[in-house]
Amino acid sequence: MDSADALSYCHVDTTKYSGHIKKGPAVLVSLSSRHKLIYRNIPKSSSSSARTAMMDYFKGEDKRMKLDELRRKMRFRNFTLMSFVREPLDRFFSSYDEAFFRFGPWFGTFKNRPMMVKAYHANKHRVDPYPYLYEGLETLKDYRALYCPSEILANKSLNHENECNFYNSVDDGTLRGRFEQFVKDYNGTNPFDVHLVHQVTQLVDSKSGEMLPVTVLYNSSRASAELRSIAKAKGVKIPEDGLEAGRVRKRKFDIGSVSVETKRKICRLMALDYCCLNIELPEVCGGDLEEAPYCKMDFVEERHDKRQLKIRPWDDP
Repeated sequence: MDSADALSYCHVDTTKYSGHIKKGPAVLVSLSSRHKLIYRNIPKSSSSSARTAMMDYFKGEDKRMKLDELRRKMRFRNFTLMSFVREPLDRFFSSYDEAFFRFGPWFGTFKNRPMMVKAYHANKHRVDPYPYLYEGLETLKDYRALYCPSEILANKSLNHENECNFYNSVDDGTLRGRFEQFVKDYNGTNPFDVHLVHQVTQLVDSKSGEMLPVTVLYNSSRASAELRSIAKAKGVKIPEDGLEAGRVRKRKFDIGSVSVETKRKICRLMALDYCCLNIELPEVCGGDLEEAPYCKMDFVEERHDKRQLKIRPWDDP
């Protein structure tokens, strides 16, 4: 099965994964009424590239769409619902970098950004279970000093906010060690930032627990080619240099030095995505390992005493 087919069989325990599911009757989408196309946003899975392309070339607009409206458009007006998904282990590293930055104490002191400061103080308690993450860090300067080369930081003519993202990290193991401790302590059920949520849980109806009627899921590693293919099918012309590249950023620590044990724990934490999107496990996590995540397809009790064949991680109830 491809990812969309597997998703249609997915069973999400909305109690176990409640921290990953945004409550409410609406979801964030980019809607192109002209081309009958709906893109469902999933953070850290080519979302910036896809949303920009929807706006620039498909005449789309971001909106929070009620799920009933989404289903009506698909059932009665022949709309297509699509999204991009990413290899879960690779996505987790990117998600953590983004989440770590967004919850840094520097967000509590930004000048002329009162809403951002207010949001930080309202949510900073989410990282209380991991007090070591920001130990000794108060400002962005403190943070950058851990991963950005000193010669770049010493060059006052450069925009450090952007420039530091293009160089290999000089982390001495401090940031990597904090990441590995976080993975060890994290049980996967209560992410402190939206970027750490599962991909699958962004495609579920929070009220019913049913999966959204996704038409097609594309691989984010081929985002540009897939967007061009969609455009061609819709009769849309995208210039050769017209697609915005994803936010290419170097990792804040060397992921090659992350322990095998940590990578395997991440794969177990991401079991729902691996199973329900039918994504092959990376070699470090697969094989005959006892701790490898496994998937099962069996009958699950649904509402009205119905039993339906569903996919879920092996250790889900």
